[in-house]
Amino acid sequence: MKNTARQNLQQKRPFFFFAFFFNFMIWSWWTLDGVVSDPQTNLVKLWCDNEGDIDGSIMKEILNETLRELRAQIKDRSKRFATAQAVKSSIPVYALFQCRNYLSVADCLSCFDVAAVNIRNCSARAYGGRLVYDGCFLRYESSQIFDWASESWNNIVCGNQTIKDSPDLASTVQQVINNLDIATPRIPGFYVATKTPVPNSNGLNIYGLGQCVDTVSQAGCQTCMDIALAHFKTCLTNTDAKSYDIGCFMRYSTTAFFADNQTTDISRFLLKHAGSSNKGP
Repeated sequence: MKNTARQNLQQKRPFFFFAFFFNFMIWSWWTLDGVVSDPQTNLVKLWCDNEGDIDGSIMKEILNETLRELRAQIKDRSKRFATAQAVKSSIPVYALFQCRNYLSVADCLSCFDVAAVNIRNCSARAYGGRLVYDGCFLRYESSQIFDWASESWNNIVCGNQTIKDSPDLASTVQQVINNLDIATPRIPGFYVATKTPVPNSNGLNIYGLGQCVDTVSQAGCQTCMDIALAHFKTCLTNTDAKSYDIGCFMRYSTTAFFADNQTTDISRFLLKHAGSSNKGP
């Protein structure tokens, strides 16, 4: 009798496996809008403001409210950026979220969900917190700083791999980040993604990204990108580097982190800049 039951179970296993696999594939397709998921939640930086005399329970309640509002906005397929604010018992919270434009809506939401959980690593009595991932940026503050472009918090993270004796790599990286610095503040939406081949490298490319927060001014975006550009001097022979600030994010990598069809044509912005630079006083 036991052998018969075991045989029946073995016969049903392929069906159970197929049913599970089929349901999982349907769920994945529906959840991820038919694309491979990659929310790019590699942590770049977590920063928490100092603790104060804030009521932690009230702060937690307000933060929950603003995070729910941010997520509701991001869920709208037209958005990659959102702000929210709330006040309770005279305690204000101003929150901001932005994901990279190349992420799908599902991946943008996934990046937000990871950030919303991990931002709570800051104390409930902290005046603010900021989280930077490869794919998104979340911050909350007790003061309205949506238009702030830069502050001393900015820094750079160089990749742990280098390419030695590669002047072509260094010069191409310099060209890429210079182009990002020029184009990002001038293009509508403050977002640029480029792919640039490295000469004499057997197919090596530099993928570059520049992005400013939607609520900063063009001048603020330029200031933020200029600071990011200066940081990259220490990383030019690394295969990857990321510079972050309160108002912008710049990255390059020899590994593709967005699809080739998601690059930005910045040629007219570079030509316009070159033309204005060549004009006499």
